[in-house]
Amino acid sequence: LTEGVDYQVFYDQAKVKILNTAYLSAANELRVAFEKNALVQVQPRKLVGARFDYAANKDALFGFTAMHIIENQAPGINRVNIGDEPANNTMLGADLSFRKDSRVLTKLVDMLPIVSTKEVSTIAFTGEVAKLIAGQAQLGRGENGVSYIDDFENARTPYTLSGLASVPAWRLAATPAPILGTATGLASNYRRGKLAWYTIDQSYYTGGNGTNGIRADVLTNHYTRGIPRNEVFPNKDLGATGNGYEYTFDLAYYPGERGPYNFSPNNISTDGRHFTDAASPFANAGRFAGVSRAITFDTDFDNANVEYLEFWLMDPFLSAAQGRSLIEDSQNPPTDAKDNPGGQLILNLGNVSEDVLKDNNQHEFENGLPTPADPPGLTVPTTWGRVTTQQFLTDAFNA
Repeated sequence: LTEGVDYQVFYDQAKVKILNTAYLSAANELRVAFEKNALVQVQPRKLVGARFDYAANKDALFGFTAMHIIENQAPGINRVNIGDEPANNTMLGADLSFRKDSRVLTKLVDMLPIVSTKEVSTIAFTGEVAKLIAGQAQLGRGENGVSYIDDFENARTPYTLSGLASVPAWRLAATPAPILGTATGLASNYRRGKLAWYTIDQSYYTGGNGTNGIRADVLTNHYTRGIPRNEVFPNKDLGATGNGYEYTFDLAYYPGERGPYNFSPNNISTDGRHFTDAASPFANAGRFAGVSRAITFDTDFDNANVEYLEFWLMDPFLSAAQGRSLIEDSQNPPTDAKDNPGGQLILNLGNVSEDVLKDNNQHEFENGLPTPADPPGLTVPTTWGRVTTQQFLTDAFNA
């Protein structure tokens, strides 16, 4: 099973949720294998102490004791609850011991009617006093003695739509209704621009062999460089390696190029790839591109208690030296996004059309098309091609 598609792991709650309902309804047994941490967690501690004794004379002895204990935060714990704080305490103590022989006391005791003694009497006194000085322990990064009554982290259940495993789930989006209007057939995609969506492998940022041939300015450009996790979340624990990068979801939009299934005959360059108009309603400001994906968890947001959508977006129009959103390839003249600011980012949650080719959701894929040995009349023509009238086995193409 694929994480993020078939199942989701809530690491902070030690829970696994099956997202693909097909596995829940099947009779097959699901086996979960995981690494088990040691039962005893090592928490480093340091204890230092000193003892001083002073004999004033043969009868009086003074003592002084000092001890200090400090506990380091347990590995992997960024926040500490009340009652679990690591110690950073100092204990100071003083004691007195006095012992004195007295024959006078012996004579006084011997005066009692029923007591007769000749042994030397002894007076002894011992006293101790101690003081605990509580210190503040360093908890996490930038926190001095902070403990949490409740951080409410387990009260939040995140449903991820990004990550390396989720990128294949994003598909080409259908034409939005405000842009589609009354257009049908091929005209439904006349305003679609070119869009690329991807996630860059982290090996390009960690010095792997894949960096050969990649210029240094590309690896430092804000739009192509790696984003360290502690750059977005400064207090995040990076673990033992300390070189973790976020799996960003990158989108490269080319409104000047026609997108997939855009067969517009108007204002197209001789190479068939670029638009030539500049001021018509079909210019860059009137075009669109998009991706969509299925919600693999409970689509009833009220039932799932989904309250908000959280994401981080880098400014696409940075003007810094390393912020040039330079679009440069062998097919287009170099352009800089900051010179052409504008556009809209629209997020649509709900019942979204998946009819990329506007034809009332007919199924255009090779599986199901007849072979020369089959009788005629098993397909019907559409504006996009021929569609089978038979039951297909898979929604894919034949090998």
